[in-house]
Amino acid sequence: MSDAPQAASLALATLHDQLDLLHRRAGSPSVRALARLTGPLLSHDTVHRVLRTRSVPSWTSLEPVVRALDGDPEQFRELWTAARDSSQTSEEQHSQPVTAHPAGPAGRQQAVRLRRDRHSFSDQLSPEERRDLRQLGVIRSFRPRELLARQGEPAGPVTLLVQGFVKLTASSPAGYETLLRLGTPGDLLLAERALTGRPAGSTVQALGPVEALLIPNERFRTFLADHPPASMALARTLSDELAAANARRTREAGTAMARVCAALVDLADSFDLSGDDTAGLLLPLGQSDIAALCGVSLRTCSRVMEQLRYEGVVGSTRSRLRILDVVRLRNLSATVW
Repeated sequence: MSDAPQAASLALATLHDQLDLLHRRAGSPSVRALARLTGPLLSHDTVHRVLRTRSVPSWTSLEPVVRALDGDPEQFRELWTAARDSSQTSEEQHSQPVTAHPAGPAGRQQAVRLRRDRHSFSDQLSPEERRDLRQLGVIRSFRPRELLARQGEPAGPVTLLVQGFVKLTASSPAGYETLLRLGTPGDLLLAERALTGRPAGSTVQALGPVEALLIPNERFRTFLADHPPASMALARTLSDELAAANARRTREAGTAMARVCAALVDLADSFDLSGDDTAGLLLPLGQSDIAALCGVSLRTCSRVMEQLRYEGVVGSTRSRLRILDVVRLRNLSATVW
């Protein structure tokens, strides 16, 4: 084993060893008892994952557990930072992500990570602002396919995605469903409910296990008033979402092939594909999702996807999309108008 994986393994083991020791010193309380000790912050499922899953938990999940066990947050922050940084270094040097797929004839393994130049709402906040925001809400876990919000329901909490991926969809009065976008960690969802008091404008569904910070609307409005830079970050986020929506509208005049390819490029551009011309990127989206994203019929989308599969650009099943050649997709989206 080379130095990077050894360091990552040691740092992670140290973090969990110290957490196990702290748990025993506190009398080994059950996960449900610990969840109650965190107040409304964590569910017992989240506490279980923090204690039992041998991976690097999010700090927003780990810190309340440490405090509930009467531990030293500063000590565990250092241990957590070392485990997180070592894990990222190991992934970057050896390209062995949690989700990886062979691409091209050589069957190379590609890292599937969010782009480093991507700036979510959370990315734009300072550490102090993120800490203050974290204290306003409660972390909740969602199962795959569980709804975080339903279009048209009365105003509910603002949602900050902590871990996992969601899809945002909207249905017309005639019953046609449109996939608006994917939500990724750090994204702020349904902020319009806090700003306008209107019902949810979209349905938010988990694409896998998800953790989200749920923030009451009044607390979120107060947070924005007390933190002007966060208000600017929200304005930039909403502006970016509007620009992306406008870009999708301009593509509606293109052919079905152009619209599908451009939508797939948008999805791929959310991820770091390690700079290669081709990369295997697997997303939990079926053809119905792609059709809804592009505004084409399922039959038309199936025909386009069949051609793209034949050309080796994508691979897909009923509920999974694999993007194999981003460069080819980009060229197709730009040349078939």
